[in-house]
Amino acid sequence: IPILLSTSHFGFHGNAFVPFSSDILLDIPPAMHRWAEAYRTSGTLEDWIAAMQPHRECPEFRLMLSAAFAAPLLKILGLRSFVIYCWCNSRSGKTAMLKALQSVWGSSNELIVNFNATQVALENIAGLFCDLPMAIDERQLAGSNQEVIEKIIYMLSSGLGRSRGAKDGGLRQTQTWQTIAVATGEEPLLRAASMTGVSSRVLEIQGAPFDDEKAASEMHQFAAQHFGHAGRAFIEYIQALGNEYIRAKFHEFEAAVSAVNPGVDFSHAAQIAVCTFADYLASRLIFDAADADAQEQALHLAKTMLYRMKKNAPKDVNLNATELISDWIGSNNAHFGEDSLSPCFGLLSADSKTAFILVKNLREALEGAGFSYEKTLKFLADTGRIACDPQGKRSILKRLNGVACRMVAFRLEDEPDFL
Repeated sequence: IPILLSTSHFGFHGNAFVPFSSDILLDIPPAMHRWAEAYRTSGTLEDWIAAMQPHRECPEFRLMLSAAFAAPLLKILGLRSFVIYCWCNSRSGKTAMLKALQSVWGSSNELIVNFNATQVALENIAGLFCDLPMAIDERQLAGSNQEVIEKIIYMLSSGLGRSRGAKDGGLRQTQTWQTIAVATGEEPLLRAASMTGVSSRVLEIQGAPFDDEKAASEMHQFAAQHFGHAGRAFIEYIQALGNEYIRAKFHEFEAAVSAVNPGVDFSHAAQIAVCTFADYLASRLIFDAADADAQEQALHLAKTMLYRMKKNAPKDVNLNATELISDWIGSNNAHFGEDSLSPCFGLLSADSKTAFILVKNLREALEGAGFSYEKTLKFLADTGRIACDPQGKRSILKRLNGVACRMVAFRLEDEPDFL
């Protein structure tokens, strides 16, 4: 009986890369066969290059396309998985862009998934798409539950599935992966109350990948007929270069990107660096650019995206929470004071520079907006925005209508008009 090596996921297995290797059997459930069968070729590489080249003039499109080539580099470079999210108005070509991205590897019509899936389903798909990009369309299909969206982000970027028990005792095999999940939607993925850990795992980009609706429509049709050639050529290319060369070249490239970094978060700078490094390699191999030209264009792309990230960077969640408190006090000034409207939220100091907020009401205001009460108060105490009592508690005793109550003494940096 011949012995066959088998695997349950795509990607690198020694010197072999599944699904392009005939030496390793892909052993997956029947429901997943359609994805394995999607990694085939159609059309010609020359036609694909001619169609993609003009669209690479658009930074958003070029970065997304480079992410398709960057996915197999994560394992070689020892980088963690992350999510790229592009949002813009409807009919801007977001789905067409995902099809162009997946046409690097196979039939894009079959390789795109959407947010109308459970977290378990997305986990299983991510486990299969190891070392390959994962394209997720239409964020709005996930509904308005931001907590679910952020759990999906954490799950995809962690590269580790959930531990589950087996029916016969013990544990089922936990799935692992390295991938770049490229997602799209018509609204931002992150919210004011999103934790910093979530934002560091998402490279959020706003902008249309196509100039007009006609160009996007043409890409839909083209990507359905020409696909699968560039990815195979890229794998052969990086295997010929060798892991040591790729690591050394990436460190040089990363240093060049860091030199132009305008102050973007380190994790985002690293994500842009690996994508634009993949753009450099793809320009040399696939698009036949000279080495100097390929590097110059990739660094220009990195610089462009870094400055856009800096310009559109969301505020820290703690700063958003602080602004919420100030706005909440301003919009509810009639509820502060011993003779205030009911319900009473607290008191204002005589000099109108401090708001004494009842703990219960502040907690409800913060948690109702999706912020963590304890995390916000720790930040406010550490930055001196609230006063602590002699025991170090983040609330003080204050009398309201003769009753001693625990209140948070919030210092108002800028005096609103109502004061």
